[in-house]
Amino acid sequence: MFTVQEMIDETMRYKNSYDSVVLADFTYSEAGGQLLTDKHNGYSYDVGTATDGFDNLSKHLGVPSKLAMKLPPKMREDLINHFLEQESNKEVNITLNNNIMLGIHNSNKPLIMQNKVAEMISTVFKPTDNVSKFSLVNGFQAFIHTPELYVDARPGDRTQGGVYVSSLFGEVPTVSVYMERLVCSNGMVALSEYDKVRVTGQSNSEIIENMKLLTNLALDSTIPDYLNNWKKMTTIKSTNPEQLIHRLAKENGINSKLESSIMEAASSLTNDSYYDIVNLITSFQHADGIEGSNQLEKLQVLGGNAIRDLGGHRCNNCQHSLEI
Repeated sequence: MFTVQEMIDETMRYKNSYDSVVLADFTYSEAGGQLLTDKHNGYSYDVGTATDGFDNLSKHLGVPSKLAMKLPPKMREDLINHFLEQESNKEVNITLNNNIMLGIHNSNKPLIMQNKVAEMISTVFKPTDNVSKFSLVNGFQAFIHTPELYVDARPGDRTQGGVYVSSLFGEVPTVSVYMERLVCSNGMVALSEYDKVRVTGQSNSEIIENMKLLTNLALDSTIPDYLNNWKKMTTIKSTNPEQLIHRLAKENGINSKLESSIMEAASSLTNDSYYDIVNLITSFQHADGIEGSNQLEKLQVLGGNAIRDLGGHRCNNCQHSLEI
């Protein structure tokens, strides 16, 4: 757990940057490291130190990185340089930490530096507000919640509301409602069609301003509504918990192995409210093997979307949503 101030301080120390380059102007070599060197001025970028540098270069060139890494160094150099020579004169943006290359992105894709996102967050949240986790790898991602927005769905069971901010390099930024149940740290992210920031025709400063508007909207109205839904779910009983679990798993892309584990645990439920069923499902984000997998995100989204949508509008038999 971090404070907003600690997150901002760490972000400002990280100091990523980007350069606009034409890849056809570079050669690849492994003499003294995995380096991309400009043919004209001799300046080199290190693509082998960062976790994703060589993988992202290979992906951009259309070369399977796992296959490339199995080749002898000279053959790998020849392969990468062959594809570099095929690059057009079109500019791309490369993201950097010092001179270490992190990623390659088309020049028309959004590229918001992490410090700008952190500055925006500092104008909305208090320095002492909570950050469950954040990442500065290939952009900015943070789960932020505030003690000022909460609901005690049951005595001693508090859920705080906040936002999940994602601004990955080359991707459209999103600002989503995020809720964290403090008694067990189950995180839940509600995704909606309104989460994506408009980027077409927008400058970086305008994109940041749109992110701020969405964040304030979430804090002012959306999160309080979702927290009220969360408390309401303690009063709504499911006539078929197993079928509800199956339906929610199917709607949110939970794999069959994880769904089976959740089904087995459902026999221990002592209360069949929507609240208890969703808590059971989202508790599996702490299960072995979930951390770092795409199923973690799917469980969080399942919980958030359930809080947004569950209000009794489900078929009693198949549990399919009755919302049009």
